[in-house]
This record gives sequence, C-alpha cells and structure tokens, in this order.
Amino acid sequence: MSQNTAREREEAPGPAGPQKRRSWGALRKLVLGLIGQLDPVKQRALTALLIRVAGAALAYLMQILLAQWMGLTQYGIFVGVWVWLLVLGGISPLGLNISLIGHLATHHETGDLARWRGLLMTGIWVTLLSGTLIAVAGLTFVWTLPHLIADAYLMPVWLCLFCVPLFALSEVNEGIARAHGWMNTALLPTYLLRPLFLIVGCFLAIQAGFEPNAVLAMTMAIGAALLTIAIQGLVLVVRLSEAGGSLRGERIATPLVWVGAALPIVVAQTFELLTQNFDLIAVSYFLGAEATGIYFAALKTIALLAFVNFAVGAASANRVASLHAAGHKEEFHAHIQGAVNLAFWPTLIGAIAIVALSPFLLSLFGRDFTAHAYLTGILAFGFVAKGFVGPAELFLNVLGQQRACALVLMSAAALNIALNVVLIPWVGLAGAAIATAMSFVVLALALFVIARRRLGIVLAPTVPWSSLARIWPRLAKTRSA
Repeated sequence: MSQNTAREREEAPGPAGPQKRRSWGALRKLVLGLIGQLDPVKQRALTALLIRVAGAALAYLMQILLAQWMGLTQYGIFVGVWVWLLVLGGISPLGLNISLIGHLATHHETGDLARWRGLLMTGIWVTLLSGTLIAVAGLTFVWTLPHLIADAYLMPVWLCLFCVPLFALSEVNEGIARAHGWMNTALLPTYLLRPLFLIVGCFLAIQAGFEPNAVLAMTMAIGAALLTIAIQGLVLVVRLSEAGGSLRGERIATPLVWVGAALPIVVAQTFELLTQNFDLIAVSYFLGAEATGIYFAALKTIALLAFVNFAVGAASANRVASLHAAGHKEEFHAHIQGAVNLAFWPTLIGAIAIVALSPFLLSLFGRDFTAHAYLTGILAFGFVAKGFVGPAELFLNVLGQQRACALVLMSAAALNIALNVVLIPWVGLAGAAIATAMSFVVLALALFVIARRRLGIVLAPTVPWSSLARIWPRLAKTRSA
C-alpha cells in the first residue's frame, strides 16, 4: 500500500509540470505579441514604464533599508534634507532640461546640426553654472547664519548643497537623451544606477564600522551621483557623436534666447516642485524629524503611481512636439488621447492596489509607520486626479504654453503652501495629505481647462474598447490553454 502511495505521489506532478510550462509559454507569447503590436511611441512608453517600475521599486527598497539602518529620527533628518536636494537640483537647469527636448528634436529632424550642437553645449554649461551658483549661495547662507539650522541638520545640509550641481547635470543629461528617444540612456542611470550605488555604498560603509546616520547617507548620495553622471555622460557622448556626425562641428549658440524661452518652464518647475514637496518641508518645520520620516514613507508609497505619468510623458513628449510642428492634426490628437489613456487607467488600478496594501508596505519601514497607512488613501485622490489629465504639464510646455502652465502651477503651489500652513498645525499629518491631494485636484482641473481653451485638446481618458477587443480573445485563448 505504501509503495502504491509513493508511486502515486511521484506520478501526480507529472501532468501538471508540462501544463504549467504550456501556460507560462502561452502567457509569454501573449505579452510579446501585444508588445509587438505597439507603435514605436508606445514601445518607448512601455520601456520607460518598465524602467520607472523597476526604479520605483529600487528607490522604495532604498528608503526601507535606510529607515531600518538609521532609525526613525536619523531617517527623518535625511529625508528632510533630501527633499531640498530634489527641489534645488530640479530648479538648477533653469528649465533647459525640458525646453531642449522639443528644440533638439526639431533641430536634429530638420538637419540643423549647428544649432543642435550649440544647444547641447549651452544646456550643459548653463546647468553647471546655475547649479554651482545655487550651491554657493546656499553654502554662504549656512556659513553666515548657522544658528538658523538645528545642529543635527547642519552637516547633512552642507553635503546636500555640494550635491546640487551633480543632480542638476543629471537632469539635463536626461533631457538630452529623451529628446532623441533614448529611453534607456535617459532613465537607467538616474532611476536604477544611482539608488543602487547609494544602497551598496551605505551597506559597505556600515559593514566597515561607520555609524548609520544622515551624514553617511548624504555622503553616499554624492558618490552615487558622481558615478552615475560619469557613466551616463560617456554613453551620451558616444550616441550623440553617432547621431550628429561630430560634436566638434560648427555651433550656433543663442544662449540668451534659449534661456529666455526656458524661464517660464523653470518658473513652472519651481512651483511644481513646491507643490510636490512643500508638504514635507512644512511637516519637517512644524512636526519634527520623526513625523517627517513617517510622512515621507507614506508619500513615497503612494507616489509609486507617479512613474506612470512620467513614463508616458518621457516617451511621448518629443513625438507630440514633432507632430504639432508638422501640422498633422489628426495624428496629433490621437497621440494625445492615447497618452492620456496610458497614464490614467494604470494609475487608477495602481491606486486601488497600493491603498489596499499600504499597511503591509509601511510595516516594512518599521513598527512606527504602520499606524499611518490612512495617509496613502488621502493622497491617492490627488495622484489619480493628476493621472486623469496625463502628463499635461509636459505637453503644454513643449507646445509653447509655458507661461500659462507656469501661472497654473504657481496658483497650485500657492494653494498647497496655504493649505499646509493652515492644516498641519490643526490636524497634523492628515492635514499635509489633505493639502497635497486638494492642490493636485485643482491643478489637474486647471490644466484641463487651459489645454481645452488654448490648444483644443481634451485631456480626459476614454475607455479603449478597441484595444480591449483585440486583447480579450488572446486572454481567453491563453486561459483555455
């Protein structure tokens, strides 16, 4: 009897193994088939999305590890300074990282390589100069008025300011790569290599006996940024030389014209960055380091949704600019509609999933974080609202609506600042989440109105019935297999 039982156990998995392999094979064919049906723009969007998914997961892992290694207080200090680094690094390119996407694509497509080379060099040198001046101004402020900064923040702030030009250069390098449709070169260094280098650097330093604190994390951030820029720069030099024949050819540079055209974008970026990050700045000021760490963890958990909008914009912005310049109206509007659908539906589905999983996800940071999972539910409303209009800010900027976009973002930032200042002292962390969500909703509504009135574009999702009709038979066939 026991021999028969043993034989049955050995034979039972036999049919299931081939069946499971057939199912995986059918699923793989389905995925590859669906990807193969996409046009080049959607393939680039998918590439960008996959990189951002991996990057978001890696960045999230980085935050979990830093919180576990440093403890809540030091982690709160680090993220409070990290937010300032992201804001200053994002402002430093003076909007050139966005404006050159359309200009470089146009110059390269029309064969105007002299202006193409001139804009490349202008973007890089202006960004380095601006980032350095911002860093020097910040260092001077800290040096002359150190009593305005708590002692625990002082050294991390110094290190943060040294890192500003590096983050600024990575922003403009990304813009150059995106202008040519090189998604891997644009996104892999910033969103995969940099957090990976930071994680490895912190781990090795801790193993070597260094104290895990905010100073160590900011030091590793500088090293990670240097390595990332070196790798990305080398790849860009090779690819740009192939695309333009030679980077040492004739150059026509009009820096004042280009910087002047980009100034509305830097205004818009500044207020967008404030809208995205002022809640953390206000929490740090009103509630302290530990509350900052908790809120940052909740925000980064739901902010995983933001990579969808970013990926769609990164893949489609240059094509939007080209179609608009060429006057292909039908293809232009179809492309915009497809981009909005690509942004909204994954954002909505992702929001539902993340809010449901938020207690578990926040528990990974530590026991002190789990009780604040409700923050993700509040913030989700804002991120879904932004997804409703797709990458609207980027589209408006590359289509010549920089001033209107800047005004809208300025208003949203002012609303965000006012709500945070009023609500955080009143209701604490929930006030910060409400302020951010409300400002995102107002921003999305304003961008919808601007796009409709100025460009005749309806930035609203539709149900892609035709795509579902093509996909459903394949899913049914896979399920039956």
